[in-house]
Amino acid sequence: MNAQTLSEIIDRGYADEAGIAADVIDAITGKAYVLCVNGEVVTLAAADTLDKVFSDSIDRLDHLEIKSGLFKKTVSFDHGGARYALSVKGGKNVFDYFKLLAADN
Repeated sequence: MNAQTLSEIIDRGYADEAGIAADVIDAITGKAYVLCVNGEVVTLAAADTLDKVFSDSIDRLDHLEIKSGLFKKTVSFDHGGARYALSVKGGKNVFDYFKLLAADN
């Protein structure tokens, strides 16, 4: 993710100044998204337009699973009747955030 995209994400309120955001690819659909965190609100937005797919409280994400391999990190969850399996590209801070959430469950 480039600095301009991160700045726009922060301007839209999807993330705060900590910049917890990452490019992700949905392994189920192949679509590119941006996964962002602002406090306890998670936003999934289209990568090309930054239009929201959803924005909701972290406690509304069900069946949270974190998988970490040598070359691939995946965050999976259910939201609003849909299953998301998101491969995190870079975005160590996003992956670590969800890893902490999964540990609390």
